[in-house]
Parts: sequence; C-alpha cells; structure tokens
Amino acid sequence: MAKTQRASLAAAVERAWGDAPKPACTLIPVPRLALDGMLFEVEALAVAEGTTSSASAASSGAV
Repeated sequence: MAKTQRASLAAAVERAWGDAPKPACTLIPVPRLALDGMLFEVEALAVAEGTTSSASAASSGAV
C-alpha cells in the first residue's frame, strides 16, 4: 500500500470514528497469496468496556 493510500485510509477512519476509540486494522501488503485458492485467517479477540475477564471466556471456548 502506497504512503498516499495509507494517509487516505487514515483520514477515512478518522472521519468515520471521530474521537471514539478506533478499531484494529490489519493490512496484508501482498498483491496475492502464493497460490490461487489459498486463504488466510486472522484471529482476534475483542474485549468490550466494562467486561470482567476476557481470558476466562476465551479459555472456556465462549469467545
């Protein structure tokens, strides 16, 4: 992703979210994966404000 594209993306996120906490953003800087049909998985854990423990929920399989 070119520097100007990153700046444009950052400006769009700022317009959309304003002063609120921004979401995580993952950019995969490859034109394509090694082979056609390949997939990739992104695993993430989100914790909402006011929750007690994400670790216990994750270990119990609730997440």
